Amino acid sequence: MTRPLVVSAPGSLMLLGEHAVLHGYPCLVAAINRRVRVAIIPRNDGLVTIESELGHYEGERDDLEEQPDFRFMLAALRHYADVLPGGLDAVVQADMPATIGFGTSAAVTAASCGALYAATHGDLDRPTILSSARSVIRNVQGRGSGADAAASVFGGVVQYRQDDDTPTIVSRHAHPITALYCGYKTPTATVIAWVEEGWRTRNEDLARLYEKIGATAEAGADQIHDPIAFGHCLDEGQRLMRELGVSTDELEACILRLKKMPGICGAKISGSGLGDCVIGWGRAPEPRDPPDGWTILTALEGVRLE
Repeated sequence: MTRPLVVSAPGSLMLLGEHAVLHGYPCLVAAINRRVRVAIIPRNDGLVTIESELGHYEGERDDLEEQPDFRFMLAALRHYADVLPGGLDAVVQADMPATIGFGTSAAVTAASCGALYAATHGDLDRPTILSSARSVIRNVQGRGSGADAAASVFGGVVQYRQDDDTPTIVSRHAHPITALYCGYKTPTATVIAWVEEGWRTRNEDLARLYEKIGATAEAGADQIHDPIAFGHCLDEGQRLMRELGVSTDELEACILRLKKMPGICGAKISGSGLGDCVIGWGRAPEPRDPPDGWTILTALEGVRLE
């Protein structure tokens, strides 16, 4: 390999099924038309360098020192410890900010795993790359369903259950989504722990709520091509997220704002909640530009060689 090997993967937005997916229920997650690109080229001196908008990293291939801004890519390099043992230079470019809940971490993980896999095999095996990406994410975070990685690897809108290596693709159409950022986010692991503690004495009630969330995700998969019906699924999903306790005043204000916009069929939190993004199904006339909001299309392709 004498020129950079470039692999890209799309970001993602969770549509339905948050939290319940960690308990065996299906979720619905969409790849989006904002991508992360990872370019790698081998070295022969045992060093690894990484360049991205987050900064510069340099370390030894067989003894990679931890650095929080690069933890997912470093974990991918450790996962593929036998690939490019002489070291490599890597450049990471992203179409979306890392601070917004567009699945950037999963996308950079999928692209990194794809690049390292392709460096050895010359192509991409999506089930293997998803399995690797999920292992990397769990290694970094301690837990995680892998749903966002599934969308990044396979593209489209996917129905996914935890530990699936091949999710069900329910749509490859370019569906418009309007996303608003509430101004802050809470790490997913923190939200999960907060929910578990808050429901600690009501385990049966929580189990029934997860069942309802999973059923809404299944209904959404069936209604994905009917904007009005799918919008109703999003509204029901938001009602359940509110019951779970992970909505906030700021998120509710964003949802109300979206639901007043022409062209929006339904709106809910995207992701674990207690901050971050809300999504509206459809193309709103405004806002169109960051930092307040984004008009997004679901992406048809997942991880790919550029």
